[in-house]
Amino acid sequence: NVFKILYVSNIFPYKNLDKVIDAFELLIKSFPNIQLDIIGEFYRYSDKIKYLKRCSNSNISSSINFLGSISHDKIPGYYKESDLFVFSSSCENMPNILIEAMSSGIPILCSSKQPMPEFAQDSVIYYDPKSVIDLLDKFVLLISDSNLRNIISDKSYKYSFKYSWDKCSFETFNFITEIITKNKK
Repeated sequence: NVFKILYVSNIFPYKNLDKVIDAFELLIKSFPNIQLDIIGEFYRYSDKIKYLKRCSNSNISSSINFLGSISHDKIPGYYKESDLFVFSSSCENMPNILIEAMSSGIPILCSSKQPMPEFAQDSVIYYDPKSVIDLLDKFVLLISDSNLRNIISDKSYKYSFKYSWDKCSFETFNFITEIITKNKK
């Protein structure tokens, strides 16, 4: 059985994919039956060359899959087939990918930078996205503890129901109506 880790995000420097790969390279020494699937486009062509070259010249080349851009309607299948999701961004306005992962019911290893804790609260395991060692420790924790994975995946799935486009649009239009009403007085 291969333990599958999923990373979904377009690849920008602040998404910290380099730290994820560094930690994965250390992790595979203790857990040789793991795989990292990366879904997303590279921000810069030079980054694409750098990552692909680095991964093809190392002992992790057969365990990392750069899948590129995947149609949004196919991504839920990757969540379903994976054992762990890693969200490594160090800044976001609204972490839609995190919410999407929460609603899939997959256990999540998440950046501790705001606003991620505001959204995921206590339903994920947090780590410092700039620390390879912290990420490695949390990978080991979650790979080794299936009970913890079940607990956080259940919680994050339940928390995801707080977020919906219907609720967002309803609250937005109510807010706009309230402002207009106040300004008419």
